[in-house]
Amino acid sequence: RRHFLQGQHKAAEARLNEALVAFEIERQPLEGYTDGALAWRSQLMRLAHLRKVFLPFSRWPQPGGPPPTAPEERRLAEVATCYELLSQIYLMNHRIRLADYCARRSLALGLRLASLAPVVARAYADLLAVTAATGGSRRAVAYYKAQALGSCRQLGEYAQLAFTLLAVGIHDAASARWAAARDNLSRAREIVHGLKDRRLWEDVVSHRGHLEFYAGDFAASLECYQAALESAEARADKQMINRCQSGIAAVNLASNRTAEAHAILKETNSYGQLALCLLRMGDEEGALGYALKVKDRFKGPRTKYYVLKAFASTAEVFLRLLERGLEHAPAPPARGSVFSRCSDALMRRSRARPNSAASSSALDTSRHTACAPEHSGARLPRDAQFADDDDAEAAAPPAACAPR
Repeated sequence: RRHFLQGQHKAAEARLNEALVAFEIERQPLEGYTDGALAWRSQLMRLAHLRKVFLPFSRWPQPGGPPPTAPEERRLAEVATCYELLSQIYLMNHRIRLADYCARRSLALGLRLASLAPVVARAYADLLAVTAATGGSRRAVAYYKAQALGSCRQLGEYAQLAFTLLAVGIHDAASARWAAARDNLSRAREIVHGLKDRRLWEDVVSHRGHLEFYAGDFAASLECYQAALESAEARADKQMINRCQSGIAAVNLASNRTAEAHAILKETNSYGQLALCLLRMGDEEGALGYALKVKDRFKGPRTKYYVLKAFASTAEVFLRLLERGLEHAPAPPARGSVFSRCSDALMRRSRARPNSAASSSALDTSRHTACAPEHSGARLPRDAQFADDDDAEAAAPPAACAPR
C-alpha cells in the first residue's frame, strides 16, 4: 500500500502479487495467466455474482456491521484489498483484462464477509471504470454505479463515497456529459478536502484537469494540473507527477507553446505528444521514431478517454509526414523511407472511430486548438489499446529514438 500511495506501481504490483502467492490464493503472479484463462475466470465470477443477486435464498444485499475481527475474516478482507489495489494499478496501466479479473475477485471475496466492508464499494467502483473503459452496456455501467454509491451510503464512509464519485465522474467525462462530470468531481473534491487525503485529492483534481481540457477550457485545465502537481511533488509521487506534467504539456501544445511543452515532455513517457513536439520543431526523423514507438505499444481492447490527446498527437504526426511526402514526391515513396513507414503505420491502425456521444463536442474544441481533433469518447481498434501512458510511472528521460 505504501508503494501504491507513492505512485510506485511496479513495486506495488510485485509486492501484492507476492502476497497473493504467499496467501496461497494464486499459484503464480497474475502476469503468468493467459488472456483466455483470465477471461474464463472473470466470466465464472460474473455468473456467480448474478446467481448471488437473483436467487431468492441468497443473503442479499449484504448487511451492515462492524469490521471483521475473526482471523479468517480478517485474512479474507486483506486478500480482497490486495486484489482491489491490483485492479486500480492494472487499470491505470491500461491492462484491462487483469483489472477486470482483480476487481471481480475482490468483489467476490468481499461479499463473503459477514458484513459490508469498504473494499466492496471500491470493487464496484473499479468494475464501473473497467466496464466503461471496455465499452460495456449502459445497463451494466448503471448497475455498478448504483451498487457503488449504495454501498457507500450504507457504510456511511465519506472516503469511499469520494472514490466512487471520482469513478462516476470519469465515466461521465468519457461520455462528454460535462455538467454531470463536473458535479460529481466537485462533490468528490469537497469531500476529500475535508478528509485531508492528498493522494485522492490529487486524483480528483487531475481528472478535473482532463475534463476541462477536453471541454476546451485550457486555463481551468492548466490550473487543475498545476495544483495537483504541486501536491504530488511534495509527496514525491512519480506516477501523479508524470500525469500532471503530461497534462500541462498538452495544454502548452494546444496553445502553440511548443518549446515549453518539449521541455516538459522530455521528462515524461508521453511519447505521442513528444513526437508532435519534435515534428513542429522540424525533427521529422525523431517524430516518426516516437510515433512508431507509441504505435508498437498498442495492446488490449480499448483505452481510457483521457490519454486520447496523445493518440491524436500520434495520428497527426503520421498524417503530417505522409502529407509532406506526397507533396514532394512525384512518384510513390521508396520502400523504407520516412513517408513509406508512415503510410504503413496508418494503414495498419486506420480503424479508430469516434463515439457519437462525445465526438461532436471534441471536434468543436479542436477547431480552436492547434492540435488534432481529440475525441473524448473515441474507440480504438478492438485488438489494440493505446499505451502512451500518462498514468504510468515516469520513465527515465527517453534516449533519442532511432527510426526503424
